Amino acid sequence: MGYPWGQAAKDELPEVEERCRFLSYGQVLVNKGNEQYLEEGGLFTDASVFDMFSWKLLQGNPANALTEPNSLVLNETLARKYFPDGNAIGQTLLFDNQLQYKVTGVMADVPENSHLF
Repeated sequence: MGYPWGQAAKDELPEVEERCRFLSYGQVLVNKGNEQYLEEGGLFTDASVFDMFSWKLLQGNPANALTEPNSLVLNETLARKYFPDGNAIGQTLLFDNQLQYKVTGVMADVPENSHLF
């Protein structure tokens, strides 16, 4: 892992108000019950992401949506795909047959012209 320059900048430069990191996971096998899907293009990020970006949460609280380990915020499209009844909060998904993630938020889809998705 590289030098934690983001936190150092926040600690040492008064102009830096917040920071967050992004890590693309490339592809992941997602299991919901007996169903499996190969998903691409998701991101791991810090809880501070909702302080820095104006992404709207449709369900969940941006102040704590990503504060717990193995918490997950889905975009609206994926939430409908995996939980068509509309009740995604508190549900779980298994990634790569190893890690269980709990859905703690559903955000509006990011516009297609964004470079992050």
